[in-house]
Amino acid sequence: MEVTLDGNEAKLGSSLPGGTVYYIERSWDDASMTLKTEIKTLAEGSYTVLNNGDDITLQPGFYVVKGNIEVDDIILAGNGEHHFILCDGAQIEADILHVPSGQTAIIYGQANNSGRLYIPDGADDQLEEEACIGGRSGQSCGTVIIHGGDIDVVGRMKAAGIGGGKGGNGGTVTIYGGNITASGGSGAGAGIGGGNEGGGGIVTIYGGHIEAKGGNFGAGIGGGDNGNAATVTIHGGLVIARGIELGAGIGTGRNEDGSITYTGELTVTGGEVYAYGAASEFEGGSAGIGGGRLANGSKVTISGGYVYAKGGDFGAGIGSGCESLFGGGVQGGSLTVTGGRVEAYGGEDAAGIGGGEDADGDTVNISGGYVYAKGSYGGAGIGGGEGGDGGNVTITGGTVHASAGGGDTGNRAIGPGKGCDAYGQLTIGDEMMVTSERLAAAAERKNMCWYRTDARLEQCTHPGHSYIWSGTTAEDTHRTVSVLHHALRA
Repeated sequence: MEVTLDGNEAKLGSSLPGGTVYYIERSWDDASMTLKTEIKTLAEGSYTVLNNGDDITLQPGFYVVKGNIEVDDIILAGNGEHHFILCDGAQIEADILHVPSGQTAIIYGQANNSGRLYIPDGADDQLEEEACIGGRSGQSCGTVIIHGGDIDVVGRMKAAGIGGGKGGNGGTVTIYGGNITASGGSGAGAGIGGGNEGGGGIVTIYGGHIEAKGGNFGAGIGGGDNGNAATVTIHGGLVIARGIELGAGIGTGRNEDGSITYTGELTVTGGEVYAYGAASEFEGGSAGIGGGRLANGSKVTISGGYVYAKGGDFGAGIGSGCESLFGGGVQGGSLTVTGGRVEAYGGEDAAGIGGGEDADGDTVNISGGYVYAKGSYGGAGIGGGEGGDGGNVTITGGTVHASAGGGDTGNRAIGPGKGCDAYGQLTIGDEMMVTSERLAAAAERKNMCWYRTDARLEQCTHPGHSYIWSGTTAEDTHRTVSVLHHALRA
């Protein structure tokens, strides 16, 4: 077999024995936190070559796409594993790949990931309300596993690109590699996740290049309109997620009347993640990561990788969407950062991390990594959006740069947004120093965060002293501040 690995990529040398097909299977090694690649082959007779056709129903087995073919609906049956190999240079164009609950679709590519599965926006099929890969109207998605290939899908009306049909949940989607572009259908389908009023399911990403865009009111990755966010875990790869019209980039779609309490969770251990909330012509917008309009933020845990989150109009970078005209106490959700690099930018009147406009901050714990949180006018860097309370914030490690929206002295780096005076609790670790206009003494650290527009917290780099230096030079002044910072806490 003339197929070899160059690093983690497969290379094809001379041709394989007649009729033999190879494919690339990837797996995640938890011990080394790396993606592993294995080349496998199938002899002639152990697979079926797909050809042009109308609706086809497939039993569990291996199916190979070698040329350019068109089919109508591909329907999985038999409650087993259905394996699809997209050979380099080949393309299959279909109306849907129907993967309901109980069925499993596993998609593989070859060395160049140029084999293509294409399910376009079918204008004539919009009323079908079915996901491109996943469930039909009223159905949740089964299990979808992607190892490679070039996949480009657009969900039908009110359905996900990959996930649930209208009213269906997102099922279980696992991505190891490939190039995936998934867009939700108009009427609140997620790019990857739930259809309208469907929850996001479970999404795990180990590698690949993924671009997910919600239909209007749906999340890029997560819930459809009025559906819970997904449980999303990202270990690697490049992920770009965009909400459209009130949906979060990663999180929930809009909460239509403000009456639903959402759940959802995002864990990032590696890779690059870019999440954009939706700009909107309506009353308010959504978070980059977290809540759609009128929706709470999710539980977010980041231990590695790079995360960039930008709120849409009136939505937090990481946190909640805009509460707008409704009460009920929309909050930013919890954020824990132990490593990696995080940049969070609030939309208009929203916090970088915490609440959208008229929404409160929530629980934030940072013990490592680098975090930059920038609020927009009226919003705190970390805490409440304009009209929202601050949350409980604990910073014991790493580097944190919090910057409130400019233009008003009521803005706070950490704390409530403009118009509120409920600061929440701020806990700063003993070995953390705070710099605003100047380096703060120990007793001033909280006030520097609460009553300044910009504050930087990081591990102290100054030498400790057991007495107060009384000199007058610039160096002496620096050492005096260091003494106040270290020695006077007791």
